[in-house]
Amino acid sequence: MWNISAWLDDCENTQPVEAQGTKRKRDGDIASTEKRPRLALMDANTITARKGARKSPRKHKSPPISIFEDDAAVAAAVRPPPPSTPRARSMPGAAASGGRMGDAMLGAEEETPRNRPAERFQTVHFPAPRQPDSVSQSSRSSAYTSRSKSPVKDMVDLQMADAPIFQLARWETPLPKCLHPLIHALEDIADGNGVVPAIAKEATESEGGRFRPRWEAESPHPSDERDMMDLLDIAKDARQLESSNQAEAAWNSEAHSPILRVALRSSHGRVTHFNITQARPIPEFLPTRGPRSAEARLVDYAIAVTPNPDEERHITHLLRKEPDYRSTISQSRATALRTHPVAISIETKADFGSTSEAKNQLGVWAYAHLQRMRTLLGPEEDVPPGEESIMAVHPIIYVQQHDWIMALMVARKGGTEFAEIDLKLRIGGTGSLLELWKLRASLRCLGRWAEEQYWPAMYEKIKAACAG
Repeated sequence: MWNISAWLDDCENTQPVEAQGTKRKRDGDIASTEKRPRLALMDANTITARKGARKSPRKHKSPPISIFEDDAAVAAAVRPPPPSTPRARSMPGAAASGGRMGDAMLGAEEETPRNRPAERFQTVHFPAPRQPDSVSQSSRSSAYTSRSKSPVKDMVDLQMADAPIFQLARWETPLPKCLHPLIHALEDIADGNGVVPAIAKEATESEGGRFRPRWEAESPHPSDERDMMDLLDIAKDARQLESSNQAEAAWNSEAHSPILRVALRSSHGRVTHFNITQARPIPEFLPTRGPRSAEARLVDYAIAVTPNPDEERHITHLLRKEPDYRSTISQSRATALRTHPVAISIETKADFGSTSEAKNQLGVWAYAHLQRMRTLLGPEEDVPPGEESIMAVHPIIYVQQHDWIMALMVARKGGTEFAEIDLKLRIGGTGSLLELWKLRASLRCLGRWAEEQYWPAMYEKIKAACAG
C-alpha cells in the first residue's frame, strides 16, 4: 500500500525541472549572428502579399502589363521578378517538434517541389485602359494636341493676340462720340443729381446725414414707394453680406440680382437681365494667337433687349442662314441669349482684390460679342479713334462688393484691334440707400440707351442682312 505522507514529503524535497518550450528551444538553436536581410523597398505600384506554401504546382501566368504603356510596348514594360527573401534554417540538434514548428513559422523550404514558397513581394500591374471603338482617331489626337497648347488667358497674352486687346485709362484715348450723351448722363447720376424721390428724402437723410437739395428728383415715378421698400431690404442684406464675408454667389442672389430687378422692371420686360454664369462663348469668337485660343471667360449678367414678334421673325430668318453651332444672335448658345441681343455685360466680384481678373473676363467676353456682331452683321469701317459707330461699342460693368464701375469695349481699325477703356465711373452701389438710388437711376439710364439707341441701330442692320 502506498504511503501518501511519505510521497508528499518526497515531492516537496524534489527540485523543480524547467519546462522546455518549443519556442525557447528553437530560439536557442538559431544562430544569433545570422540576421534576416531587409525586405525589398515598396513603391506606389506594389502590393505586399505574404503567401504561405502552395499545395499544388504554380500555374504559368501571362506577364503583367503596365498602365502607362501601349500594347506595342508591353514586352519592354515587364519587370523581372524580385529575388526571394532568404529563409532562416534550423540548427542541428533541435527538438523534432520544435524544429518543425520553427520551420513552418519561418517559411523554411522543404524538399518537395510542390511546397516551394511564393515570392514574398510581387509587383501587380494593371492593363492599359482602352478607348471605346466609337472614339475616333481625330478625337484622340486632338486630346494630345490640346495639352500642348497653353491658352491665351492673361492681359499680356491678350495684348499679343492676333487682334490685340489693350487696357487703357480714360485719359489715354478718345472716347467714342456716339456714347458722349450716355456718359454725361451717368456722370450726373454719379454726382447724385435728381436720384432720390421725395418720399425717400427722410430715410436717405437719416442714414447718410445731411441731405443735399440737388439729390431730390424733379418728378415722382409710380414705382418709387415700392422701390424704396425693396432698396431698404437690399441695403440691409448687402451690409450683412459684407460683415459675414460672403462669397460671390451669395452677393449675386441677395444683392445684385434684386437691384437689377428693381431698376429694370420699369421697362415692362422690354429690357431685362439674365444671370449667365453658365453661358460659354463660342470658341470661334475668342481671341487667338496663332494656333492658340483664349481661355473661355464667363461673366455673371447680361442686360438684353426682348424683341417683339416682328423683330424676332427677322432674327430667326437671319439665324437660319448660320450653321447650327452659330445659330445665335449673341456670342453664346445659352438659351436665354440666342434671340435676346446683349447690350451690356456685367462681372461681379466679392472682394476688392480681383479687379484685373474681372477686367480680363469682361475683355474676353466683350471681344467675343463684337466678333459675333462682325460675323453676323458685317465688319465696321476703319475710322479714327473716337469716331466709332454704336455697333462697335459694348458697355461693360465690373462690380466689387458694393461698387459698380463702368467701362467700355471698343472695336477699332476695322475690328483688328480692341480697346478696353476703364472710365473709373462709379455708377452707384449697394453700400447705402443713397448709392442704391444712384444705381437704380444708372441702370435705368443704360436700359433706355439699350432700348432707344443700341437696339434700333442693330435692328436696322439685321433687316439689311435679311434683305441681302
